[in-house]
Amino acid sequence: MFERFTDMGRRAVVISQQEARALAQKQIGPLHLLLGVLMAENGTAGPVLASLGVEPEGIRRAAVAKYGTDDVDDHELRRPGVADTEGHIPFAEETKKAMEHSLRESLGLDHTYIGTEHLVLGLLTDDSPEVGDVLAGLGAQPQAVRDAVLVRLGGDPAEP
Repeated sequence: MFERFTDMGRRAVVISQQEARALAQKQIGPLHLLLGVLMAENGTAGPVLASLGVEPEGIRRAAVAKYGTDDVDDHELRRPGVADTEGHIPFAEETKKAMEHSLRESLGLDHTYIGTEHLVLGLLTDDSPEVGDVLAGLGAQPQAVRDAVLVRLGGDPAEP
């Protein structure tokens, strides 16, 4: 599946891993992936999320609240180099499902690639309910996010 990812789609995954590592997490959760999407420079979905008032710090706070920090104090989280430690961090099951949904979203739009826009659409499924809850808590209703992404892609938000 990763061979279909655009450079920005891959960048979002790398950032999600860095964010999970910075929070001393054992897995990359859906909120980490959402944070990666938001922070991927030049990605399609980041500006859409930002236009709806979603900012990285809000997602990061939600990730800490949801997943904890595994005994890393706030000072440690801000220390340079924490995110640069080595080691593989696996995807949580919900994140894997969201990426599978991203592929389905891409194919459903007749696209041959998976970009940040498809990752967001994949994260807005029932398999990752915390993403919708967090977005709504930040003032961006999941359906509004979906519609805005589809409009950005030139599609019809009324299409499923």
